[in-house]
Amino acid sequence: MAERESAIEAYLVKRVEELGGIAYKLDASKRKGSPDRLIVLPGFVGFVEVKTGTGELNEHQLRECVRLGQMGALHYTIRSKAAVDNFTERRQHG
Repeated sequence: MAERESAIEAYLVKRVEELGGIAYKLDASKRKGSPDRLIVLPGFVGFVEVKTGTGELNEHQLRECVRLGQMGALHYTIRSKAAVDNFTERRQHG
């Protein structure tokens, strides 16, 4: 059974908080295509878009990803709980 996007996002928030970080929920109604979360951990700040394994970024999300990257911001797309584990493991060990 495929993981639901909401379950992946909830797991991301839980893991970030376990590491002493904050996973701010961004309000997409203010800017179409906004990433789902702003992740703040010791020594790391970056944006995360959560999708299912088969979910694709829409044109607005792609535009924001490019725009954030052009400004030097870190942007990740996470598609599974395993990817959350990989993401948080990397943040934990630099």
